[in-house]
Amino acid sequence: MSFFFKHKVLIKPNIFEFLARKKLVRNYEIEVNNLLADNKLFDITQAQVRSITMKQSAETIKKSTGLMARFYTEYLRFCVTGKYITREALVELNHLKHILSLSETDVGEIHEQVIGAAYQKYVDEALAKSSSDNLKTDLLNSAPQDTKLSPELSARIRQQVKEKYMQNYFDQTSADEKLSPEEEDQLNKISRSLNIHVGVNDRTKSQLDKYKLYWVIENGTLPESKSPQFLEVGERCYFQAHCTWHEGRTANKNWDSAATRILKGDQYSLSSYQSNNFPIAEWYEIDTGTLVLTNHRIIFAGQTINIRIKLNKIESFEQFINGVLLNKEVGQSPFVKFDENVELFCLILSRLVK
Repeated sequence: MSFFFKHKVLIKPNIFEFLARKKLVRNYEIEVNNLLADNKLFDITQAQVRSITMKQSAETIKKSTGLMARFYTEYLRFCVTGKYITREALVELNHLKHILSLSETDVGEIHEQVIGAAYQKYVDEALAKSSSDNLKTDLLNSAPQDTKLSPELSARIRQQVKEKYMQNYFDQTSADEKLSPEEEDQLNKISRSLNIHVGVNDRTKSQLDKYKLYWVIENGTLPESKSPQFLEVGERCYFQAHCTWHEGRTANKNWDSAATRILKGDQYSLSSYQSNNFPIAEWYEIDTGTLVLTNHRIIFAGQTINIRIKLNKIESFEQFINGVLLNKEVGQSPFVKFDENVELFCLILSRLVK
């Protein structure tokens, strides 16, 4: 114990503190520290620690709440190596708990905090070094080797570590907001081996379904949608949604754009635009209706007008959080305001115009 806690010099009170005979809070901590530093641990008694406490004022003791727990925490952190604590250290910690008058509840909370953090760090480092899926699974399913932890706490720590590992893998896999069949298979494999369920809540399941759809749109066969519009021979519908059609005051009107313009042939990325709204205050709302995207055209069926734009006439498009600006080669470039699925429309449009 003496090699861990180092002797410290007591702080001298200033003239006002001396005249008022004020007990310094810092000196209370130093006196307990020096008792631990200057003696063998098993020679120290609970009475010696209490005698130091009895000399303190009520105000000093109140301000020093948690002091004894901090000494125990410091030594516990020192004793933890990886996820292990030696039997000798456990004996020392038990005696330290006794002389510091700590309860089982106090010690349990400290162990949960310190051992939990140490075990998670150990597993994180081991996972980073390991290239074997079997070894990773064994590691995540194994219990922390510390008899001071209850079975319930051990199980909770393992669950937290597994959930963190699973979340990290999911975050890395879906960083591009797409999920391939191979990535999904690996995700399910890890889920089964760790007994962690993917998609346990509606939000996660919806996110997974969206990422799988995005991958298919970019890499597989575009999923078709039934269209209420009369389509030409060989024309297929891939997207439809309720929208509001806007046009500017003049065909050559300039606007401030903070979005990335996607030109023909460009690779569209879901993260290529900024989450800002397109300023439509000075634009005319032409009509409200349904927009249909096919392999040939963009069809807008409004309440009073119908508009058709061939895909080869679209020079570029710009995505905003509230809709899409369609830059035509000639004529009026409209802004289409969607209530939802803006990124889905842009992803399909990018695939089609390429």
